[in-house]
Amino acid sequence: MKYTVNVIKTGSYTLQARVSTSGSGQSFRVEIDGTTIGTITVPTTGGPQTWVTASTNVTISSTGQHMLRIYAINGGFNLEYLNFLSTPGITSAISANGILGNVFEYTITGSSNPASYHAIGLPAGLSIDTATGIISGTPLVLGSYPVSISATNGLGTGTQTLTLSITASTSESAFSGTTAYIPGQIFLNNYDNGGEGVAYHDNDVTNQGGAYRTSEGVDIANSGEGIYDVGFTNAGEYMNYAVNVTSAGNYTLQARVASQPGGGAFHVEINGANVTGTIKVDTTGGWQTYKTITITTSPILTTGIQTMKFVEEAGNFNIEWLNFSFSAPQSCLDGATTFDVPAAVGNTYQWQVNKGAGYSNLTDDSVYAGTTTQELLLFTAGASKYGYQYRCAVTNGGSTIFSTAEVLGRGDAWTGATSTAWEDPTNWSCGNVPDNNTDVIFDASSAVSVISSNVSIRSLRIYPGVHITLNSGGHLTILY
Repeated sequence: MKYTVNVIKTGSYTLQARVSTSGSGQSFRVEIDGTTIGTITVPTTGGPQTWVTASTNVTISSTGQHMLRIYAINGGFNLEYLNFLSTPGITSAISANGILGNVFEYTITGSSNPASYHAIGLPAGLSIDTATGIISGTPLVLGSYPVSISATNGLGTGTQTLTLSITASTSESAFSGTTAYIPGQIFLNNYDNGGEGVAYHDNDVTNQGGAYRTSEGVDIANSGEGIYDVGFTNAGEYMNYAVNVTSAGNYTLQARVASQPGGGAFHVEINGANVTGTIKVDTTGGWQTYKTITITTSPILTTGIQTMKFVEEAGNFNIEWLNFSFSAPQSCLDGATTFDVPAAVGNTYQWQVNKGAGYSNLTDDSVYAGTTTQELLLFTAGASKYGYQYRCAVTNGGSTIFSTAEVLGRGDAWTGATSTAWEDPTNWSCGNVPDNNTDVIFDASSAVSVISSNVSIRSLRIYPGVHITLNSGGHLTILY
């Protein structure tokens, strides 16, 4: 009988034959391409349906397709099958690719019925199931790794080198597919998907905090306040967040931090622009003694989907979250201004005002417009309205929530259009010299202003590089 066979591995084999006979002295030979590779003598089995396994050692010298022939030398026996056994040969691919921070799986396969598998030299984050040969996990380091893989049966072990390449992801996406909103609260443990070098950078490959996203390098721990914090901070580490900026402008940024020794520092970027400057973290009295830092950002000019980057400038602090709140609307004296309900989806909207005796509903008139929409327009912000609180009742699905109450303030920004004189109204965006009801803004880094009289203002916000000079007789009072 002839059979076309495919030899995948050369070398020594144990040739087994399942035979039966009621006689004695029977034998047959096995040929490959006309050349005898072995002869098997059939033992007396006690009957034509009493089966035993006979064997002999053979050698096959070439791989590929061949013609196998079974030739009966002395007949009178039955034959069920032949089985060629050898040490296993690795039949799975000898190269594989993985993406840093993403789930990886590769299966070792081998000939000759392996009973166990092993792998030596796997990169951090990967391990092998020795019973199935499945290598799996989440790779935590970049590079090309020569991994020695093996398969073992009762006759021995076959080995091969697997070239395993781990590269950085080229794509980044919001964690759990949910984009955070600005204004709004951002929990720092929910940084983007994408892995090391794309969505984050950490100086080591292990989550030293041991919580939440344990297969990645960002160090997340259980906070003493019942949520997660990011700790083990180091200069140069960062995390990215997909955010939806619903309103352009300046924001009040709060950060919830803790530090035993102090000396920490960070900043926040929007699309690569540093909008906070360096924010220092002083000692709070303990690693789980949390305090809230509050600063005002520089203008965030672009709305829509953006990338927020949290950058650690110096370590030694823990941080839980950031919260962006939109600066309260301001207007020039008797000017117009608007209030918005960012990122709110409701069935109905109703704006309300609190003049000091509780909230009441507004209606459209000569002063207000849009009182039942997401945006309230105040046509004339006269001095009598400064300090009024505005909020919106948003109804959705039968329940009502209220937007954060905002207080109307009077603002004026320095332009320096005519000179450096503070007292010149043409140097101010509203055309009026600020008074003690005015929140003053200097948002140009090269701004220079000279005060030559007694000046009183409500508040002052300046940015690095601004110069305000007091001449002889000049005096500046900031009430808040």
